[in-house]
Amino acid sequence: MTRFLELIREITRLPGESRLISNQAALILLYTGKYPYEFPGFTCDALKARSETPFGAGDSADDQGYREGKILALFQEDVDFLFSFCFPKDWPARELTFFSRSTPVVTTSDGDLYR
Repeated sequence: MTRFLELIREITRLPGESRLISNQAALILLYTGKYPYEFPGFTCDALKARSETPFGAGDSADDQGYREGKILALFQEDVDFLFSFCFPKDWPARELTFFSRSTPVVTTSDGDLYR
């Protein structure tokens, strides 16, 4: 639990009506009681298919939910691992593109909340 302590703490501080999308939905549910929407688009195949499309700008249900106000809760270690695995030659640039339309509203040592 200590590995994710800061981001989990920030998630518990969100208003009860906050809707989340996360790459660690089960972890958030277990430690906060908030039920986030699992982020099915957070896979290599999905990221490669949208490599030039920032999150929130696409046509997927994930993008639509984000545009409608869901908060994106991502654990940074997982994000970095996935992007480096999927895009070994230029993963930092691909990660920047993915988040280019997102604003971090909370940044912790272990993750971020985006809006």
